[in-house]
Amino acid sequence: MKRSEYNDEQLQELLSQLPTLKDKRSREEIYRGLARSRSARHKKIWIGPLLASFAALLILTLISPFWLEELGTTPEGNSVKENIALDLPEPDQAPAESAEERPAAQPEEESQAPAPREKMTDQTESPDTPPEEKNQTEAAKEEAVPEDDAPENDGETVTYLAEESKQEQSLVMAYSDPNVRYTIPVTLVSENGPVSAGQYGGMVTAFQEDKLGLTNYFENIEIRESESPEIIEIHMDESRELESSSEAHFAEMIKESFSGKGFEKARLFTGKKPGIEMGPLGLVEELDLKKREKKAFYKYVSKNSQPLFVYSEESYSTVSEAFQNMYRDQDETLLSIIPKGVSIESVKEKGKELILTFKPADMKNDEEFIFMLEGLLLTAKEFGFETVTFRDAKAEKIGKIEMNKPVKVPFGPNPVPVENK
Repeated sequence: MKRSEYNDEQLQELLSQLPTLKDKRSREEIYRGLARSRSARHKKIWIGPLLASFAALLILTLISPFWLEELGTTPEGNSVKENIALDLPEPDQAPAESAEERPAAQPEEESQAPAPREKMTDQTESPDTPPEEKNQTEAAKEEAVPEDDAPENDGETVTYLAEESKQEQSLVMAYSDPNVRYTIPVTLVSENGPVSAGQYGGMVTAFQEDKLGLTNYFENIEIRESESPEIIEIHMDESRELESSSEAHFAEMIKESFSGKGFEKARLFTGKKPGIEMGPLGLVEELDLKKREKKAFYKYVSKNSQPLFVYSEESYSTVSEAFQNMYRDQDETLLSIIPKGVSIESVKEKGKELILTFKPADMKNDEEFIFMLEGLLLTAKEFGFETVTFRDAKAEKIGKIEMNKPVKVPFGPNPVPVENK
């Protein structure tokens, strides 16, 4: 190759007169260019372009020391190659946004993440928490009672029963679950004082059974008092017909609803005509309310309802037999009222008093054990007992029930207040 006619100083002078080179491409264009150059590696390389590249490389070798020394440094002191590397995103990230594309900064309140819904007072404030928020948090901590120091629920206000003292203003009505499998008693308690038989219909109308997920079998039924205080009249609308699957269930509903009010008979009417047609049973004009089957109690659970007492499907001849069958669940919705690990050691009858002795066990003053004891009281009432004494419960009082003392049986289960107009 012909030797250059210029010495080093002349080359440097000529290079300094060249215009400043500046890459006007955006970061996105540089990134795309690099991506294309990577893919270009897999293409065929032809001999002609390769030779031309070698020649250009040789020329650059001669002038590169002076050119890079003059142009290779930026005002900030970083090389051009380093600046490009700092601006480029990582290969697995999206290109950085330009200043025009960046969204405006959000207000501080909107950009903060929502606070957790639970146990907010247990969280430690961040260093950036405003002073007023810190003061509110500290106040909440002072007012909040730690879980370890919080008073336990003494159960004084928890009950699933209507007391015997509410008998004059209460009526136990039988309802059913949506599948018409179980008989669920509900004690309607008038908020307006004592009620008469002529007001029973108004109490039934005032109760919104659908809120508890129940079915009312007394739709299109009018409840009337009769000339005799021992007889209740049931008048069914002429437009209603009993389905074959519900005939016996309807008779049971009447017995469960009115036998507890001291009635001996229920007279049935269709409109003004005596009797209600009950399929294979024929025309039934009267039901004997004294001949009522004795049953145990279970816990009915449903997503549409709070826990409710429900009658067992089977009837029993003795209270001991009933208790023996109350330990196991009947199905997924009809559960035992007796918690695991608890058992009745002995059942003793003393006139109208029933004495239940538990195998020594620790019982808690909570809703589960309150529900159990009240269910045992209801079952004892089914068999004619007036009081029940609970022994060896390792507790002086659970809910409103005192241990080792006679407890009166209740009037009815599942109390619901209604406004009797």
